Amino acid sequence: VLGMVTTVILARLLGAAGFGAYSVVMATSNSAYGLVRLGIDGAIHVHTAEGFVDEAGRRRMEELLAAGCLLLLAAGGIGALACFLFAEPLASAIYGKPELAAWIRVAGVAVFLQSVSQFFYTSLVGLHRFSEYTRVMLGGAIVNVVAITLGAEVAGLVGAVTGLIGAQAIITTWLGLEARNALRRQKLRLSLRNSLSRARSLVTFGFPPYLAAVLAIPIIYYVQGLIVQNHGIEALGQLRIVTAIAVIVSFAPTSAAAAMVSMFSQAQARDSTEFSRRVFQNIRYGFLFATGAAFLIICSVPVLIPLLFGNEYVQAIDAAQIALVSAVLTAVTGVISNALYSGRKVIPMAVCLALQSLFLLAASLFLVPMLGLEGYLISEFVGHGVYFVCGIALLSKYWEVDQGDFARVLSLPIPFFLLVGMYQAFKISTSADVLTQVLIGAGGFLFLIIWGYLIAFNRGERDALLARMSTFGRMWKGRWF
Repeated sequence: VLGMVTTVILARLLGAAGFGAYSVVMATSNSAYGLVRLGIDGAIHVHTAEGFVDEAGRRRMEELLAAGCLLLLAAGGIGALACFLFAEPLASAIYGKPELAAWIRVAGVAVFLQSVSQFFYTSLVGLHRFSEYTRVMLGGAIVNVVAITLGAEVAGLVGAVTGLIGAQAIITTWLGLEARNALRRQKLRLSLRNSLSRARSLVTFGFPPYLAAVLAIPIIYYVQGLIVQNHGIEALGQLRIVTAIAVIVSFAPTSAAAAMVSMFSQAQARDSTEFSRRVFQNIRYGFLFATGAAFLIICSVPVLIPLLFGNEYVQAIDAAQIALVSAVLTAVTGVISNALYSGRKVIPMAVCLALQSLFLLAASLFLVPMLGLEGYLISEFVGHGVYFVCGIALLSKYWEVDQGDFARVLSLPIPFFLLVGMYQAFKISTSADVLTQVLIGAGGFLFLIIWGYLIAFNRGERDALLARMSTFGRMWKGRWF
């Protein structure tokens, strides 16, 4: 929600062009970090979340954490240096605007801070310290929106970027303090012994998915640059708005990713049957949440965008509706990625990611020049669809699966196709007013609830849901009557 607030404020204060330049800083820092991290952060998370049972395991974890810290510090330094050295070629070649070079250099600072904070983050969630992590993330989100908003109000684009960097530095420091306290509670100390071998094991584990990311990041960066070249810097600002709206659909599975990876890793280390059950349960829950949110939001976008962002962005309405449909697949593929990674199926996961990126690129080269932002989002949808199919196939092959659970997962496309059909109906029919669209969306949401209860949930889950509702009803009755 606070991220949405920040996007709304910046879109109004900076205008389409200024907001587009701000988006360049964000895109560059995220892309550069993804290129230099070597998959180390994820490897630290999985290895730490598996825990230890004896003194030898404790020493191994201390050595892995120290090696991971050194690697991420080095990665951050290399990423920052690359942004400084290659700012002008990137600005000219990718965006066709040499004046953006200064903002690409500023992104180098964000790359280094992101690398440092990622080590603290993975240490906290790997040690299952979710309450501390939540406290920092919530407080950090507040700091972020205040700093960026004040900066934009006082000094426009320069102030917004300064606020972004300052807030990131505060959050990194706060995460570091919490990570230090968590290590002390576990009586863990970073040890530089066997650093070379531990670093090698982290890189070996994280490298296959990283290779896929190395393929994906330049592709996405290039395609976004293609949008700017064909449709102007304003289109990148529109993409940021569309992404902010789509996050509402996928935020629950995405926010739960850290806890999910820790839970999956722990379950995989103990019992493969329990691991399979949890994976397919989370796929179903993530899909139901995301599809339900999409049903409700997709029909309100024509009102939501002008109300929040202003009439300057009304042309992003169609793109936002496409993104909402695609976000359902984003939510589910995120759960699949967590399962593959936690289950140490990193090479099959990397193949899925590579296929996703290649399909995204192929579709974008054809659709972006013709349709602009909408073409990019359709291409993104195609890529996620490929990943979903491949990921489900891998999960059915590599792990023991309750056949009932797997059958319920295979039934998930039914409401999804209904959602796609509803979007197409809105797209074709220009006569339907907003109220009619809202009623149709509410009807789809009601169908999803009934379908989910009868089809997607198993008997035990239905009984648990009824028991929770009964308990809630008694609490509500006792409070008010």
